[in-house]
Amino acid sequence: MGVDEISPESREMEILFYYSMADRTGNKMLQMMEKLTDQVRVRVFRNWKIFSEELMSPRGDSAVAVVLISRREELLDAVSIRDLIHEYRLVLILPDKEEGTVSLGHSLRPNFMTYRMEDLRELEIVLKKMLHLG
Repeated sequence: MGVDEISPESREMEILFYYSMADRTGNKMLQMMEKLTDQVRVRVFRNWKIFSEELMSPRGDSAVAVVLISRREELLDAVSIRDLIHEYRLVLILPDKEEGTVSLGHSLRPNFMTYRMEDLRELEIVLKKMLHLG
């Protein structure tokens, strides 16, 4: 293996976390992710354009994209870059359970989809499995 190559085993796991508004759910999710382990780097994006540009960098299985949708416009933005998002294991948190919202969410083919929540235990379990932490 060359000096510049990084083996998959040594690659740092990342969570690419998008949430636009400083709200209680997003802040609680961020705190939970930061406590997962020192083996995971959490990168926060509050700007959709910057987040979508970051998704263009291939990471293989070393990253999980967590997208907290607050408004329908954000969901439409996500759908517009679905080809980039498909390269990642995706956790999608929708703002509501309306049929149109859920249908658009499914079009992104998330690995895990849920709705805005106060109890983050289920999300924590899913992230740990996706990141191979237990």
